[in-house]
Amino acid sequence: MKNKIKSTNLIEELASDKFINFCQTNIIPSLKPLEKKRINYIILSSLIGLIGIIFCTLFFISAIIPCYKENASNMSFMIQLLIVAAGLFIYAIYKIIKSYKNKAKRIVYEKLFSYWGTFKYYPKESINISKNIEYIQGLRLFKRFNRYSSEDFISGKFNGNKVDIQELDLKYVTGSGKNRRVETIFKGVLAITNSNKEFKGCTVITTDKGILNNLNSISGLKNIKLEDPIFEKIFEVYGSDQIESRYLLTTGFMNRLVKIACRNKDYKIMCSFENEKINLAFESSKDWFELPILKPVTEIENYQSVLLELFTILSVFEELKIDENIGL
Repeated sequence: MKNKIKSTNLIEELASDKFINFCQTNIIPSLKPLEKKRINYIILSSLIGLIGIIFCTLFFISAIIPCYKENASNMSFMIQLLIVAAGLFIYAIYKIIKSYKNKAKRIVYEKLFSYWGTFKYYPKESINISKNIEYIQGLRLFKRFNRYSSEDFISGKFNGNKVDIQELDLKYVTGSGKNRRVETIFKGVLAITNSNKEFKGCTVITTDKGILNNLNSISGLKNIKLEDPIFEKIFEVYGSDQIESRYLLTTGFMNRLVKIACRNKDYKIMCSFENEKINLAFESSKDWFELPILKPVTEIENYQSVLLELFTILSVFEELKIDENIGL
């Protein structure tokens, strides 16, 4: 594999006979035991779901309806019990499906990403989580959070630069019980790469929030106004050094970022230049890099879908010309 690769070439290769033959030869034959487990997981989750429906229905008929007819004072408590019971069944099904997906990823992705050799999938338990949290907490790109969840660590080289990709779910939780408040700080994918432009300070590009921008200010950074009205309408820029921020955000870079934002409505893109790295955040409610439990694990379409999501991220690096030293 050449060090200099293009995401467009990789996308075309997904439909090639070479890729299909690779899947049929190196991945699918080893997945027959996993396919049996997938079916067992579906049966088990379906059985729990059926038991849950029967239990909740009987509870509703035998407990809640009589309370309603008798105008009993404990009706509210009974409804709460029903909601808790339904939640427990749903949670049990979620854990079963999650367990299958984690096992499937470990088996499938290690083989799948080896096709190009430049990218590798790392299970969560193989990552230094405390070090990862420390890095993310240090980023000005995200607001303060106190709940962290991360998975799907992918690392490799693209156009000569090391790229680390991970799915993140960051929240800020306050209070407890009825006073508990949960604010989603970020959900999506964070991609980190080295910068070929030298900088010492910090520049953060976030999505423009209109009249709420004053509430979106970043401590220690100044709001930087740029001369591109279209860019200013979509993004808001904060930086520690106005001259350095303008040096990094050239006209070409801003034009390319605007095109990407206008073309991709499935996610919001944010970016920061800090810690000598470029941090690209793709904010989206979707779950990335997932293997569906309702489709046979041996279907090649599953692998094509996962790699297309990877290429969505790589194409942004490619279009922004991150690998170039001049004219970002």
